[in-house]
Amino acid sequence: MIRERGESKIKYDRRDDHILFCGLRIVNFRPLLLAALSFGGGIAAYYFLGLYSLFFLTVLSPIGCICLIRKMRSKHTGSALPAAAVFCCLFLIGSFSLGMRIAQFDRLPNLDGVCYVLGTVDEIGVANETQVYTISDLTIVDRESGEINPGAYKLRVYVYQGEEELALGDRVAFSAEVTTIQSWEYGKLNASSMLEKIRYRAFAEEDAFQVEGKTAANVFNQIDLHLRNTIYASMETNNASIAYAMITGNSGFMDDEVLQNFRYGGVAHIFAVSGLHIGVVYGVLTFFLKRLNIHKWLRFFVVSIFLFLYVGICGFSPSSVRAFIMCLVLLASDVAGFQYDRLNSVSVASFAVLVINPLYLFSVGFQLSVAAAGGIVVLGGHLSRKISRIPHIRQSVATAVGTALSAQICTFPILLDCFGYVSAISFFLNLLFIPLISAVYAVLFVCCMAAAIIPIAGSIILFIPEYLLQIAVLPIMMLEFDTLLIAGFSFGGAAVIWYLIIWLLSDKINFRVWVKAAGAFLLSILMVAMMCTQNLAFYDAGILSLHGYYGSNFVVYRESENTAIISYGVPDADHVERVLLREGIHKIDVLITIGSARDVNTAVPVFLEYASIDDLYISADSSFVNSFHSVRVRRQDGFFSMGKQNFDFVNERVLYMNFDGADILFIRDDAQSESGLPQCDVMIAEKESDLAQECMPAEEIYFERALNKLSIQDSGDIELSVQDEKVIIKEA
Repeated sequence: MIRERGESKIKYDRRDDHILFCGLRIVNFRPLLLAALSFGGGIAAYYFLGLYSLFFLTVLSPIGCICLIRKMRSKHTGSALPAAAVFCCLFLIGSFSLGMRIAQFDRLPNLDGVCYVLGTVDEIGVANETQVYTISDLTIVDRESGEINPGAYKLRVYVYQGEEELALGDRVAFSAEVTTIQSWEYGKLNASSMLEKIRYRAFAEEDAFQVEGKTAANVFNQIDLHLRNTIYASMETNNASIAYAMITGNSGFMDDEVLQNFRYGGVAHIFAVSGLHIGVVYGVLTFFLKRLNIHKWLRFFVVSIFLFLYVGICGFSPSSVRAFIMCLVLLASDVAGFQYDRLNSVSVASFAVLVINPLYLFSVGFQLSVAAAGGIVVLGGHLSRKISRIPHIRQSVATAVGTALSAQICTFPILLDCFGYVSAISFFLNLLFIPLISAVYAVLFVCCMAAAIIPIAGSIILFIPEYLLQIAVLPIMMLEFDTLLIAGFSFGGAAVIWYLIIWLLSDKINFRVWVKAAGAFLLSILMVAMMCTQNLAFYDAGILSLHGYYGSNFVVYRESENTAIISYGVPDADHVERVLLREGIHKIDVLITIGSARDVNTAVPVFLEYASIDDLYISADSSFVNSFHSVRVRRQDGFFSMGKQNFDFVNERVLYMNFDGADILFIRDDAQSESGLPQCDVMIAEKESDLAQECMPAEEIYFERALNKLSIQDSGDIELSVQDEKVIIKEA
């Protein structure tokens, strides 16, 4: 509501003023929203500042007290200071809760080597045609540390080319190479592993397991496995993988190319159980229960229990938990006769999820879920009203457009920064596709539950839903969207300014129009300046950027219009795609591979999938046989150049580069040289070894973690440039 001139002189009471909401102010007072922001702000402050977040609180507290005292009515002034104290306490609790979670995760001993493992199969999945087993109730015997019992923490073991021979609840014993997952990796908090309590990682052969016995599996995992078996037994495999992903949020069984097309179209969120799914299930349940004249209190408990079971089957993902809590708030409001407030509902849900585990704040699923829901609440209604004023636009159309557009606007920075791209047509696809898929999902959900109860009739029950699903997703699967992407830049810290602009322009801020316009203009200038500083670079002098992710290691060299990539070993397709899209690379002038012929054959197709390659440079000693007709292969014995820089293969596993006068060596971890390695200014290697003693570098950079040395696994991406004959190293 916009303030009118002289309004502050008028005294009257509002019926919607109560302890959870005070309206008719520049910023309406919402304690639940402030509580969620305070708790989340404490978590974020610890993430960026560590214990220095306490000093941040000393500045925040007086400002909060002053604002509360000024903005609250006189009759509430006495409660302003206690309220400020509560919000400060929530900030502290949020900060300390994240610190405790990290400390608890890091307290377990580090393992690196062959260990004997005894544990129970808790989860079974697939990843890139690899069987993935999550082992709980662990006992690990290490040669150096002795016996280790990690308690509630787990180990994830990858079995290449393995068949699903183990079952849930199997008590297994095996020997494998075990490594430790750290809380901070590649410059970021390893939230996904910490949320799943995965502390150790191992790789094993399919015949390495010995089943020692059987225990009762987790009830949610048992239901999930039964549901999966029922769907796959009743549907064609491709349709079953899509249906199972829609119902449970587990897209690991889908074909990678099919899933990628959904991502490029901007509609892959149908495979992440969130407000769309929980809302449909909630609507279906309440529809049937109301038709049966079930009392509202009994209806509350029935719906709550069913939704809780469903969220458990989905692995209690952050987005599903957030949507579940919002539905509980809606149910409770209906039962108690309170007016339902959507912004308070989102606040309660977000606050509750973060209290359960503060690490959820760093989950992409939670961020997207809250951004979409919050965007619809804050911006959706305002946009819908504006659109409805356009002549000949029906209210239903205006509501659909406003809702879809607000969700797209508020998730845009997160999608771009996390995945490196945003679909340019996702708004239109969501506007047309989501209503259809929501209806299909409702039918599919009911029929899947019925088929799970009566599996013998599963094929009959799921015949029509499978047909409807196939028709609904057919346009997405047939069309190609990889050329319709927004990519090549990121928001970074400017995302905060983006959301401030959205909040300022919404109807939640009661400024006059000219004040909003002026504020949005100034904030936009600041945001553009921040993004230019972060994204724009001048490559005339050349710049090296190092990128690594669990063995997928490569270096990008850019100079003017030329782009070269130096590949170490076997790159990961998802990692390559994310980096190339973020850097805006569609054409690779020169691909240089250091490694064996097998490494070359593995690396080239991965890079070709996301960019064209003009020339492939390999060592003259390599036994590589060219089978890529679109790529020119150049075998080099001696110096060769790209732009202003000179290169030379010392051997097939060591590459020399003269980078504006600085000598750089790129070294594989198993590199050897009979004649010794040349001295250099910078050595870039996969992992720490004795080779540094040969080349005596002034700076050592490793892709894997190294003691007291700069590494990609610790700091994240690194940039190198040369200024005034000095090597400048910039961490992410």
